[in-house]
Amino acid sequence: MSKFKILLFCFVFLFFKLHCEIITTEKAIKPNSLYEKYLDSEIRGYIKDYLLEISNRIGLENKEYDFIIDSIKISTPLLFKESKKHPIIGEWYHRIILTDDAQTWIFNITFEAQYNRPPKTIARIMGKTNASLILEQDVLTSIEIFSREHILENKKGEFSNTFMVVDSYEITPPPSLLKKEGYYEKWIAQACGKQVPFIIEFIADGNGGSYFTVFDLSKMQLPK
Repeated sequence: MSKFKILLFCFVFLFFKLHCEIITTEKAIKPNSLYEKYLDSEIRGYIKDYLLEISNRIGLENKEYDFIIDSIKISTPLLFKESKKHPIIGEWYHRIILTDDAQTWIFNITFEAQYNRPPKTIARIMGKTNASLILEQDVLTSIEIFSREHILENKKGEFSNTFMVVDSYEITPPPSLLKKEGYYEKWIAQACGKQVPFIIEFIADGNGGSYFTVFDLSKMQLPK
């Protein structure tokens, strides 16, 4: 490589280093980073708007609640440019804790960069699920089918507008379901004012994905 090419490479590298920021993991986020500035200037506002919108669906009062951004997870690396208002590429999600005097709710929101346009907001299920966005959406499709069976015929017109998972968390399943290689979560679906509990069994497929099985607890006879 010629001396000129080496100098050119060094110049491009330094320019990129000084004016761009790539975040690959949560640990790579530093104080006063472009991401931290973006979080304060834009993301908190998007989260606030989302929480006001979704609160009506779970029966909360139409008011502003206190919320804490509990954690962030980088799904695909984020690229920020100093000269751009919004991120260029990347996908990430936040876990949000919403509180009032008597109760706490946990929300999850995914943001997808749109090349220096406001990021796409993707609603996630509530709770502490560890499922990825794609896996979560696959499970939701199955749960929606099972949940619809529990709704009275004259209420099914309201189903699509009210269906959501209002809680999710890791559990130890009943012995009759337990498999050594399985990971288990309980999801609480809600639609038309009715809640239906499910156990979700996840088993790694060996290729970075997971198989899942949905158990409708309302139809199961489990030992006490």
